[in-house]
Amino acid sequence: DKARPAASKPTGASGPVSDYKAIVYLFFEGGADTFNMLPPYPGACPAENDLYAKYSAIRENVALTAADMRMLSVTNHHSKCTAFGLHKSLGLLKELYDNEAALFVANTGLLAKPVDKNNYKFETGVQLQLFSHSDMSKESKALDLDREVVGTGI
Repeated sequence: DKARPAASKPTGASGPVSDYKAIVYLFFEGGADTFNMLPPYPGACPAENDLYAKYSAIRENVALTAADMRMLSVTNHHSKCTAFGLHKSLGLLKELYDNEAALFVANTGLLAKPVDKNNYKFETGVQLQLFSHSDMSKESKALDLDREVVGTGI
């Protein structure tokens, strides 16, 4: 990793802006192998839910090892894991995460409640096309999933 120069803060008409925050939403549309961007970290999950073992069994010879990752410590995750990995080439993102200037929202979806193949049409409504990648991509970008205010979205 090369050291990066410190970024200057943006300035507004009335002077420096110190409390500015923004959400930057990166939607890769299938153009990134995100399972190898933010994989489970080896040994960081309880044995009864070893996400790294499941990950490496699925990914086989393309699974990242600890040497291929930067460890991200976590304290608030439903699986009770203590860390996840970040691909080693994403050093700046690791730095931002460690400084609480970046976060990850992974494995998101559009379901408001669990459904199965017998009730998904009734429970999700006819507008939601669960098995269409293009429809799911479009819906993921919309802030107004129930179409209460037409034309809103990211």
